[in-house]
This record gives sequence, C-alpha cells and structure tokens, in this order.
Amino acid sequence: MGFTAIWITPVTAQLPQTTAYGDAYHGYWQQDIYSLNENYGTADDLKALSSALHERGMYLMVDVVANHMVRGPLQLTSRIWFISVLTMSNIRAMMERTQVEDCWLGDNTVSLPDLDTTKDVVKNEWYDWVGSLVSNYSSKIFLPHSTTWLIDDTYEIS
Repeated sequence: MGFTAIWITPVTAQLPQTTAYGDAYHGYWQQDIYSLNENYGTADDLKALSSALHERGMYLMVDVVANHMVRGPLQLTSRIWFISVLTMSNIRAMMERTQVEDCWLGDNTVSLPDLDTTKDVVKNEWYDWVGSLVSNYSSKIFLPHSTTWLIDDTYEIS
C-alpha cells in the first residue's frame, strides 16, 4: 500500500475506570505519563512494534498529549503543575485566546486539568519524557495533540 508510517494514539496510562462517557481506550485521558496504556501491552510489545516497523523502513508516529491530564491520582501530584479551573459558568470566555490557553477541558465527569506550560518545571518534565519515549521506543515522530490549548510559545522544537 506504500505506507511509510503507523500513527498510534498516546501510549500513556489512562483513566482506568469506566465513566459516563465510556472508557479511556482512545489514549487522550492520560493519568500517568510514566506508565504505558495497558491496551498496548507491555513495554517490550511496543518496542517490538517499533522494531518491526523500522525493519520495513517505516516510522512509528506517537500522538502526545502535551496540554492536560485526567484529574485523579497522578505521579505529578503538585498543584503547581496545573492552571486554575475554568468553570462551565464562564465557558463562553473560551472564544478568547487567553481562555483557550488557560483552561481545563472536560467537565465534572471526566475533568482534564490543564498543565501550566508556562512553568519551566512542567516544560522540562515534558521534554525529558518525550526524550525517554524516543530512546525507549525508537519513535521518530511525535504529533502533539490539543495544541490549540497550548500557550503559543510553550515548546520550542529543536
């Protein structure tokens, strides 16, 4: 078919329980960036996928959620990592750029706290984490998800 890459959803561990909106099989309700989504199997399974693709001259593309996490027990437990909540009562303000950048997605059923990507501690952790994805799984291409909600100068690509 001439494919040169396989694009997969985020590989991070997800909200484990079923919610009123369903399950987090899709990968965009990440709860732990340091653990794999069990739907992908083990770290060795993901490494095997990456190796098999490279043997065929193909790339593994991984979607990366750089803006938010699911509220709950996080390894990143400090509140300084997150921006203050934007309530549904002022959701109309999301049409303004600042409110789009500084908000929480979701609602009380599945809340997606917005990471404060203006803070160096947050940016540095994300750079390190993406670097570990590259080294651990030989992924060459990352597709940042939810970039509309990132503050314009959050990440520099080098």
